[in-house]
Amino acid sequence: MHNQDDLIVGDFEDTYFDMTLKMHHSFVWAATFCRGRPGFLFIDDDFAFSENNLLAAMDK
Repeated sequence: MHNQDDLIVGDFEDTYFDMTLKMHHSFVWAATFCRGRPGFLFIDDDFAFSENNLLAAMDK
């Protein structure tokens, strides 16, 4: 992994069962390579995401 790359590619079928595996492996990766960072955001292609709501929640 190169410094500051922002794409992690895994070989998973796109099923709700495999979402658990994707999340697990993503959090293991973050715990290994993102130590000292204040947070980690996992977003899948079928998650609803609002940048404005996230920024507002972070301001609280």
